Amino acid sequence: MGLGPYNKWVGGYVEYEWQHVRHLIEAIIGDKRSQILEFWRNFGTTSVVAAILGHDVCAVDINQDLIDLAELNAAQYGVSDKVNYDCITPGTQLSYDAERFDVVLCNSVLEYISPEDMEPALKEIDRVLKPGGVLVTGTSNRLSPREVHSGKWFINYIPRAWDGFFFNGEHPERGLNPFNLMHILKDYKNLDMDRQESIYFKVKELSDISAVKL
Repeated sequence: MGLGPYNKWVGGYVEYEWQHVRHLIEAIIGDKRSQILEFWRNFGTTSVVAAILGHDVCAVDINQDLIDLAELNAAQYGVSDKVNYDCITPGTQLSYDAERFDVVLCNSVLEYISPEDMEPALKEIDRVLKPGGVLVTGTSNRLSPREVHSGKWFINYIPRAWDGFFFNGEHPERGLNPFNLMHILKDYKNLDMDRQESIYFKVKELSDISAVKL
């Protein structure tokens, strides 16, 4: 695929996620073996971490090449039997029963979804998530002057409504405004805003401690 195996975000991506997303999964789920869906799983690194922690994982993506790489990642870490990968077509229904999953992981994904596809995608995630389940999302810093994925300067400050003028109607990646997300997911509770939960800060602290120990 022309990707460097020693690149931090390719061959080293599982180790990176082990130091970061592992704490998030443990904070949300604890020791309970759970059914997890990774939505648009890229190199399969988050699903590998979840499988190593003992959970049953399904992972979907629209790119078969990335699925092939994710399967190699799962085999490398000995969790092929715990992760099921599936290639999907954008805009179609997921091949899972309603209310199947305890957790849906959607990490650094939503900034790539076009505005017109955002609501259908979230509603499909909602369909397969159990009542009381948790949707985990994370995007690039929407306040940063430079968008981390595309490298474009000040793109986070340009409203999507102006994309037609600046980008000929295309929608470049930019950090997702959480209030826009919660506007669609009206029946959800934002745990980052709950002072009793404080999941974000607990996980951040654990990630920083883990990094220091290594």
